[in-house]
Amino acid sequence: MRNFTPDGRLKVSSSSGGSGAEEASFGALLRAGFLTPLLADTDGIALLQPLSATADADGLALAQAPTATTPLVLEAAAAALIPPRWITLTSIADLSAITFAVVGQDSDGGAQNENLAGPAGAPQDADGIALAQTPAAATSLALEAAAANLVPPRLLTFTSAGDLSGVSFEIIGLDEGGDPQTVPAFAGPNNQTLTTVERWNAVTSITPNATSAITLTVGWPDTSATVMSLNAYSAVNSITPDGSSVSNVQAGWPDSTQSFPLKLTLGIFDPSRRVTLTSSANLSGLDFQLSGTDAQGASINEILAGPNNTTVTSVARFAALTAISPLTLGTGTLSAGWPDEAYSLYVAPTAVEISHLYARNTNALLQTVDMTLVVDGVEIPWLIFDLDEDEVVSLFRGEAALPLSTGNEIRVMSTTPGAVSFTLHGREQTA
Repeated sequence: MRNFTPDGRLKVSSSSGGSGAEEASFGALLRAGFLTPLLADTDGIALLQPLSATADADGLALAQAPTATTPLVLEAAAAALIPPRWITLTSIADLSAITFAVVGQDSDGGAQNENLAGPAGAPQDADGIALAQTPAAATSLALEAAAANLVPPRLLTFTSAGDLSGVSFEIIGLDEGGDPQTVPAFAGPNNQTLTTVERWNAVTSITPNATSAITLTVGWPDTSATVMSLNAYSAVNSITPDGSSVSNVQAGWPDSTQSFPLKLTLGIFDPSRRVTLTSSANLSGLDFQLSGTDAQGASINEILAGPNNTTVTSVARFAALTAISPLTLGTGTLSAGWPDEAYSLYVAPTAVEISHLYARNTNALLQTVDMTLVVDGVEIPWLIFDLDEDEVVSLFRGEAALPLSTGNEIRVMSTTPGAVSFTLHGREQTA
């Protein structure tokens, strides 16, 4: 059984049974430096960032008239799109004759560009479907040629300066998906404009159920169209049209439909460390894959369940982290960092005996030093002591040397990283 001294030190016995003079021997200098434990940083690897994007039709560029070869005026958000997202162009005008060159960065930060044909919107036209005419019972209105092919699909408007509320209209055509659609009785307007709930890809007939001397027109309201990029972007540098128009276009993005790895701000670690994920949202239903390498350069992957208004910590320690990837699409925000990590003061390359350990506080603040032994992967609390300014402590004061087997480790936490200097002495164990 291990016992502890009154001042919190682990009692150890020498395997060699050497004399007091041998125990007092310094042995070789094994290591010297400053205790630099790693203090927790919840966003040291990835700043707090959303896991998905919510649609914003003008998040990249507010509505503006395109001018040939002149880039659109972009919003600040265009410089950093986290997470990456597809790009949309939206207009109520037909800008399909204009090509927009999009230049930016792909989801990995590499250069990316593509050309997008402009959207083909439809500005308001109160009589685009049927010019002014009086309804006759059971007789279809005379329709304009445009009614046969409505691209983009659109709502219909019925406009009259008189009271046609007693007349209903049967509308037959195709819905926005191209399937047959019928509205059996659309009530007429009363000195107003009324709009259908349904969108139409084509209208083949509009037939009133009664006759009236009051005229009516049928058309459509402003109808926007949207085109979307083929690729996702993590930044947009420019969107440049090759033609001009007096009508406006705006640029933005749709709702996210795919998850992307977090944007990392740090990926190489010295010393190696565990990884934390922190969120104020409930992300416990999401799994995240951590990918990287350990201190020996071997590839490691760990699946970590997301936090629920808290912080979760990996089991593995990473010397390099290449990706933190949500395995499914989620909402909410998340940051990545690391927990408090003890300083690895010494890892025994072979069986050794630690004969002396000196520590000095070089800081004006009181330092608390907490030492742990790691024996065969098991952490064993060892020493806890305070150091005043400039105070020096000598461990193993006349006591037996501390034996460490190959791979055993001494880890240390201290109040202020870099404030406590140390020298460690020892020798190889003898049979």
